[in-house]
Amino acid sequence: MYLKHICILLCAIATLNACSTRKSNTASAPYELLNSTWQYSDSDNDRNYNITFARKGKLKSTHPNDVTPDNDTWEQNGENVRFFFNNKYATYEGKFYGKDTIKGSANNKLNTWSFLLVRTR
Repeated sequence: MYLKHICILLCAIATLNACSTRKSNTASAPYELLNSTWQYSDSDNDRNYNITFARKGKLKSTHPNDVTPDNDTWEQNGENVRFFFNNKYATYEGKFYGKDTIKGSANNKLNTWSFLLVRTR
């Protein structure tokens, strides 16, 4: 009788452990952006600068045309990334391709272009 209860208990523990392991494998750890720095380049090939995805959705960059750096922001949903410059004047939408590369497209009221981010740290 006790052996049956022990077998049931062990099966339940094994099932719970498998479920929790499955969830941890789908976590966004490979796609972690917080406090990471990336080298930016785009299809114009005349813009190269660094971007850091800081706490509380703040974006820090060495963007040469960023006239309002205090309102640059970012957000992430799994492998998808969005970030904004100059109070959302320019919107960037990208996707992780591996843990150290993000590719995407960007636009503002005048243009659309593609961009590439490569993790530097």
